[in-house]
Amino acid sequence: MIHKVLFPSSELHSVVHHYEYFKIDSSTTPKEGYLDLPSFASGFCFCFYRGSPFLTSSENLKDFPFPEDTLTVPILNPAHHRQVSDVNVLRVLFQPGVLSDIYTLSFKEARIEPMSMRYNLHPELEDIYDQLAHRVDPLQQIEVIEKYLLKKLRFKSPDSSLILYLHQFLSQEGYSNSVESIAEKIGYSSRHLNRLIIKKSGFNVSEFIRVHRFHRALEFLHRQEFHSLTQIAYQLGYYDQSHFIREFKMMSHMTPTAYLKSLGLKVLSTESPNDFEYAGFQVPKNY
Repeated sequence: MIHKVLFPSSELHSVVHHYEYFKIDSSTTPKEGYLDLPSFASGFCFCFYRGSPFLTSSENLKDFPFPEDTLTVPILNPAHHRQVSDVNVLRVLFQPGVLSDIYTLSFKEARIEPMSMRYNLHPELEDIYDQLAHRVDPLQQIEVIEKYLLKKLRFKSPDSSLILYLHQFLSQEGYSNSVESIAEKIGYSSRHLNRLIIKKSGFNVSEFIRVHRFHRALEFLHRQEFHSLTQIAYQLGYYDQSHFIREFKMMSHMTPTAYLKSLGLKVLSTESPNDFEYAGFQVPKNY
């Protein structure tokens, strides 16, 4: 499997977060599949099949084939395990809150399953798909997408300030504030703030907070800066380690320990800082 992360031109930095390109052939093993965790990322997913269908599965949803081109939306639960074969995929992920403004789109009705771009957004995306299908090089495909977006943005001015403010607020203030107190500090009623955040992100404010804290936990686990799960739980304001593990498992279908093992990283101890488990992979020397 080939996986590339590519970044937008300077004119689109405030609109596009990044592009992702996947080339997955019949020799790809299940271990090389990827897991879509709950996320604030939303955008387009263009799938170009060469053989078997592109499937997504989870513990709570039946397998269903993706349309040829789809809109990916934030999903709180369950996490989606993607198993794919013989397909090229190009994902265009927008800055948080931007996509709803560009297409005057509400995520309220799309909180569980992805929506088809053809039927829910704009018919010109079907023409874009056809143009992309005739280009093999992902850089050429991205050039087509950027020309389309720059033309569309001539008459649009996406406003992601509320989403960015909420991200900054949670990063600086932590997770002890209630939805009511956050709304009061922003200057909205909690009901009005919930409506705005659902429209722009797909989550209500409580869910937004949970997903934000989950991603902070992922950062800590990846950086390996803490010696125990208890330390992470305390730092992020969970009631205790058990609360942290339950929330993490709800978001990812894995415990933090199992998640680290899946990445081949050192497993954080749940007891003393000196009591490390190892995941059975080669541990880098700087560990």
